[in-house]
Amino acid sequence: HSEAERQAAELKKAAAVLAAENASVEGKLHKEVEKVDKAKEALKVGIAERKQLQAEVKALEARLSTTSRDEQKSQGRLSSAAEVNRELSSERDTLAAQLKKASRELEALQATRAKEVSAAEQLRQGLDR
Repeated sequence: HSEAERQAAELKKAAAVLAAENASVEGKLHKEVEKVDKAKEALKVGIAERKQLQAEVKALEARLSTTSRDEQKSQGRLSSAAEVNRELSSERDTLAAQLKKASRELEALQATRAKEVSAAEQLRQGLDR
């Protein structure tokens, strides 16, 4: 009978050791489950942040596209304005040259008229004598 009691005592000890190991493993498993849960939460946050960043990137790409189109339009208008400016400058230079020529011609005509007036005065004076 004592052999059975000894084996029963050993089995109780072994069961106690297994129970302690089981409790330890369950504790470790619980900690690992908590770590996995935290990792899942962090992953959800990361996914949400990624989606937000993707939306921001799309918005920035749209703004960039709009800005690029606006820049191209502005470059076209600037080129047109520069061409108009060149044309107007050329026209201004032509008009300035014509004005200068007309001024010289006017001065020449005024000088000729003054001579003619002077000559006419002299003729009158000559006729009056």
